[in-house]
Amino acid sequence: MEKLINIIKENALKNNPWVLIYSHSEIILEQLDNLPDKVEALTSQDILEARIFNKEDEFKIWKYQGEIKSRLFSETKLENYEVYKENMVMWGDKVENSVLKESGRGTEIKFPVKIISESLPLKIQVKNYYTYDDNGLIQFHDARLAGIIDKNDKEVK
Repeated sequence: MEKLINIIKENALKNNPWVLIYSHSEIILEQLDNLPDKVEALTSQDILEARIFNKEDEFKIWKYQGEIKSRLFSETKLENYEVYKENMVMWGDKVENSVLKESGRGTEIKFPVKIISESLPLKIQVKNYYTYDDNGLIQFHDARLAGIIDKNDKEVK
């Protein structure tokens, strides 16, 4: 099967989007223009999920029952949906050389941009899209990542 990097590049979004990859061995957070060499070697067997996102769009790849699935979600093509925005706090209580760490955990997230402990907690912006049915009940459509912000709600770039 195609290497992950080819799938990401073929579906690249504009405005130097974030790339978030969950693999079996690590979490990779990078900006598309700066993907490290190790991403070149990743295949569909290595990844659990990958998201390429910016303020307007998200391309998502995930595994479901042994198959690779994907979808492109674009706000520019969105009609008739309400949007609920939420900021989800990322785990991590300290920063060392732009690496987000959590005391007592082994997983780290290396940021491709400068972050400092004073900006914690960092948050991922999530947009939830929904409608209401004929009975007035909410019908969830989709959710996507839209950006990363600091404790003062300033965009991390």
